Amino acid sequence: MLALYGALLIGGWYLGRSFSQLAESEPAMVSGPAVRMTILLAVAAFMLLSVLPLCRGFEIGIGLLMLFGAQIALMVYAAMVSALMLAYLMGRFVPARAVSGFRLPGV
Repeated sequence: MLALYGALLIGGWYLGRSFSQLAESEPAMVSGPAVRMTILLAVAAFMLLSVLPLCRGFEIGIGLLMLFGAQIALMVYAAMVSALMLAYLMGRFVPARAVSGFRLPGV
């Protein structure tokens, strides 16, 4: 368990450094397909995390709105509506027996 915690700390530190280096670089260097793919991955992560109960997907959406402003607002809105519809459909059509035996380790 301690090794997992250490790996998470090191991974978070590495990602934080790489994101800070990306933020410090020239705007012309961070435009193009790589940035579009990063934005799409962030929106997909936002949508998938918003589906899960008690998961903090909302902060990703607020972060995207803070970074890109009104340009991405429609995409964030569409992702949240899609996440809510997916969560509703899963609750409506997945039988209770299928999820009643599901237990997280250590809970």
